[in-house]
Amino acid sequence: MVNLFNKEPLSKNLGLVAKMYLGVLSKLLDHLDIEKHFGILVMIEQCEQGCTQQYIANANRIDKASMVRIIDVLVERELIERMVNPEDRREHRIVLTEKAKKMMPELHKGIQELNKLCMHNLSQVEMEMFSKTLCVISDNLKNLPAHEIQVCINKVKQ
Repeated sequence: MVNLFNKEPLSKNLGLVAKMYLGVLSKLLDHLDIEKHFGILVMIEQCEQGCTQQYIANANRIDKASMVRIIDVLVERELIERMVNPEDRREHRIVLTEKAKKMMPELHKGIQELNKLCMHNLSQVEMEMFSKTLCVISDNLKNLPAHEIQVCINKVKQ
């Protein structure tokens, strides 16, 4: 196997894999009319009392303006709603709507199917090593000085 890590930016291969993965997932879940932001819906689902926009933005390294646009799109599609926190009226909690809650089992199923297909020829040890390697790379990058970078992934209109 050729060692590409000294010749090309790591982001090239990671970015290509991410684009392919999201393209396949988007196609697989086309009937749900979500288009993208699958991970954000899963994150909101995991927050029992709802998540703040700031929490979602920080966790996904999304700037405030982009986060508002994403939330607006998901509200427009009736997948999430903003709820005022009764204990702090300045804070809004983002929660899934009933429509989104009904979609979540299908979303999880699609993610599980695709993850299984992606890992098809990998042993359990290789999958664990891959996961560990991604965590190490992420940890190594977290504390380095960096510019905020915005990556926008959209389906190409055909």
